[in-house]
Amino acid sequence: MGFSFRRSVKLGGGLRLNLSKRGVGVSGGVKGARVSVGPRGTQVRVGRKGFEYRKTINGHSSRGRAKAGLIGEFFGLVGILVKLLVLLIIIVVVLVIVVNMLA
Repeated sequence: MGFSFRRSVKLGGGLRLNLSKRGVGVSGGVKGARVSVGPRGTQVRVGRKGFEYRKTINGHSSRGRAKAGLIGEFFGLVGILVKLLVLLIIIVVVLVIVVNMLA
């Protein structure tokens, strides 16, 4: 039995920061539907009450994933950091819009 680690941190507004042994990802959605971007690529999940449909749009499935070298790991980390930065910018813009609407 192998070691595993997974942690999800709620950011608000249906957004989550997902941490695992494989890397960092972000996901967003509503109850029953979620889009995730992370080390396994972009995934769309739809389902409720124990039944789920999951589709990987780009990336690798959990099986058959080739081991990336040091350079591949570096660029994978850079890509995730860029995605997190874009997500942070989107959150800030949405918050500014909401605050301006309430003021």
